[in-house]
Amino acid sequence: METRSAGRPSVAAPSPETLGRAVSAVRTAKALEASGDTGAAAEQIEAAIAQLGALGVLAHPLADLLERLGRQRELARLCGDAASACTDPREAAGWHLRRGQACESAGDTESAIAAYGASLAARPRHPAALEALQRLHRARGDWASLARALEEELALRAGPEEIPLRLELAQILETHLAQPGDALVHLRRAVDLDRGSDETLARALALADSLGAAAHEVPLLEVALERSTGARERARLLARQAALLAGPLASPGAAAPRWREALQLDPALQCAHEGLRATLEQLGDWPALLTCLLDAARGVGDGARRALLERAACIASEHLGADAALPWLERLRAEAPRDAALVARIASLHRSAGRVGALQASLEAELALGPEPERARVLEAERDALLSAIRGSR
Repeated sequence: METRSAGRPSVAAPSPETLGRAVSAVRTAKALEASGDTGAAAEQIEAAIAQLGALGVLAHPLADLLERLGRQRELARLCGDAASACTDPREAAGWHLRRGQACESAGDTESAIAAYGASLAARPRHPAALEALQRLHRARGDWASLARALEEELALRAGPEEIPLRLELAQILETHLAQPGDALVHLRRAVDLDRGSDETLARALALADSLGAAAHEVPLLEVALERSTGARERARLLARQAALLAGPLASPGAAAPRWREALQLDPALQCAHEGLRATLEQLGDWPALLTCLLDAARGVGDGARRALLERAACIASEHLGADAALPWLERLRAEAPRDAALVARIASLHRSAGRVGALQASLEAELALGPEPERARVLEAERDALLSAIRGSR
C-alpha cells in the first residue's frame, strides 16, 4: 500500500489538540501491532499524517513500522516528508540519513547519494552520512566524489585517526585522479603521524623521487635515516640526501657534511666521493677539494691517478696561484718521470718565480731525458746562461 505521508508539512509547533490527536493515533497503532496486524497499524498512522502532517510524534513510529514491513520506498518518502517538516537542522539531517538508508535497501543508489548529501547539507560533516557516501562512491568507482567525502571527514580527524583516510586519499589521487603531487602531501603527513610504517615511507619516497620533489624527499630521507641501522644503508641514504641538497635544492653547504658522513660510513661509496668533490667545487672550497682529489688519487690505478692529479694541478693554478700547482706537478712527475713536457711545466713555474737553482735542476732533468737536438740546444743555452749568472754573482 502506498503511504499517504505527503500530508501538509507541520513546520510550526502543533497545537495541543493536534498533538492529542496524533498521540491517540499512535496508541491505536500500537494496539493494532500488538494484535499482530502491523499493516493496519501503519495505515492508522498514515491516515493521521495525511490529516495532521508529518509530525515527529507520528513519523518516527510509522518509520519503524514501515521498516519492519520492508516497505523501503514508502519509508524513503516518509523520511523526506519528515525532513521537510523539521525546523531543527540536526533532526532534518537524521531524517535524510534514514532516507538514504531506505533508498539503499530499495536498491536506489542515486537517491541514496542525494539523501546523504542532503543530510550533510543540513548537518555539515555528519560522520554517519560521510561514511555512507564514502561507501557508495567507493563501490561505484566515483573517485572524485570519494576523495571529496574523505577530505570532509579528514577535517573531523586529528592525529593517528588521519592515517587511513590520508592513505586512501593518496591512493585515489595518484592512481585515479592524476594528482600525484597532492597524493604526496597526504603520504608525508601519514609518515609524520606514523614514523614506524616502512610501507608508507617507501611509498612516499618512491612518489617523491618520481616527481622530482626534492623538498619533500629530503625530510622523508631523514625519517628513513632515523630508522636505518646498517652503515652501508645509512651511507646510501645520506648520499641520496646530499645529492638532492647539492643539486635541485641548491644548498651545497648543507650537502657537504652529509657527503662526508656517508664516506665515514662507507669509504668505498664512489658516488659520495664524486659528489663531495662536485659540492666543494660549488662552494669554492679549493683546499678541501684538493685534499679530496689527493685522497682519491691514492686509491685508483695509474691512469685514473694521473687524471686526478692533473685536475688538481689545474685547480691549484687557477684558484690558488701558479706556485700552488707545483706540488701537484711534482706528484705527476713521480708518476711519469720521463714526461719531458711535465718537467718543462715545472721549469716554467721556477722560471716565473725566479728560483734559479730549482730552474737549473729542472733544465738538467729534461736534458737527462735525451730531448731532440734542437730542444737540447735550447735547454743547454739556458742552463749555461744560468751558470754564468751564478758565477758572475759570486
